[in-house]
Amino acid sequence: MFGSTPKDNPSPQTKEESVIARGLSLTGEITGSGIVRLDGKFEGSISCNELIIGKDGELEGTVQADTVLIHGQLSGEIRATSVTLSKTARVTGNVYHEVLEVKAGATIEGHYSRTKPEKADISARLVAHQGAKSQGASRKPALHVADQKQDTGPVTTSVQPAE
Repeated sequence: MFGSTPKDNPSPQTKEESVIARGLSLTGEITGSGIVRLDGKFEGSISCNELIIGKDGELEGTVQADTVLIHGQLSGEIRATSVTLSKTARVTGNVYHEVLEVKAGATIEGHYSRTKPEKADISARLVAHQGAKSQGASRKPALHVADQKQDTGPVTTSVQPAE
């Protein structure tokens, strides 16, 4: 009634969320295509679309995700397209990312390195661009790929607010 959606029939855009609640400790492997929210403790590997580590969340292990948002603690390795560290985040380990956002107050201890987008994705865009060019399209290239230098030394970073 009045345009509401029944709760047992969510919209197709709704992402599934799995929660490891505060006070819960787990060890193992989590693999899924939705969102994983960690408010408790987890030791192992997580592979998902989006990982959110809450303020009380602790992860010791590896992460493979499109998006990672950390408010709590992580010790291990992150491989993600986008990584955001809030002011309460504490990360010890390696962070491989395309986009890294670090809020004032966050701490990173270890290596972090910007990665290039997947080669297959770049190749597909280049082929599409070359196809448009061969059809007489005259415009600037839609994609420019430049070499990116990757840092290899250990780094400890603490971001403090400006005074």
